Amino acid sequence: MTTMGIKAQYIDSDVHGWRLGWGFQVGMSKVTKCDAKNSFSWGVNVMPEYLFGLGYVQSGLLFNRLGMRDMENGAIDGTLSAYYIQVPLNVGLHLNLSDNACWLIQAGPYAAYGYVGSKIDWGNYTTKYFDDAKRWDFGLNARTGIEYNSNVFTIGVQYGLSNVFGGGCKNLDFNFNWSYFFSFDE
Repeated sequence: MTTMGIKAQYIDSDVHGWRLGWGFQVGMSKVTKCDAKNSFSWGVNVMPEYLFGLGYVQSGLLFNRLGMRDMENGAIDGTLSAYYIQVPLNVGLHLNLSDNACWLIQAGPYAAYGYVGSKIDWGNYTTKYFDDAKRWDFGLNARTGIEYNSNVFTIGVQYGLSNVFGGGCKNLDFNFNWSYFFSFDE
């Protein structure tokens, strides 16, 4: 019988199994090569993770806000926001620091779909974000951090490989994340 419990565990080569995490993310984002300034980003996520020894595979579902503000060429005055549903697929490694703490590193690709965006005022006309930007974004992400008693604190970066506005404009996000993991015991 499978039950859900909360536990802090020393992660070693004998640990195998599923965990489920949820968390919050905040950071700074921008669209590169578009002469835009940084904008505040945030997100919430749920992450299933499979542990195998010191390694793990993690996927998830992240609802996040990315964007940019004040293009330096004056084309946009204000903040542009795009809301994405993102699915990462990361491979990671836990390196033990003590009985209830470890350092972790992870990296992998992601796919994201932009489901809604802000209005853009171009001066003489108004459009919506995804009238001019591509909805699909694909990219790479990496993060590192500390896990302590099932709490995970990380810093990370996401770099889009899709030209979201054309001309080499790509999503870029630096973020801080807090997550809490629940283990499933047999």
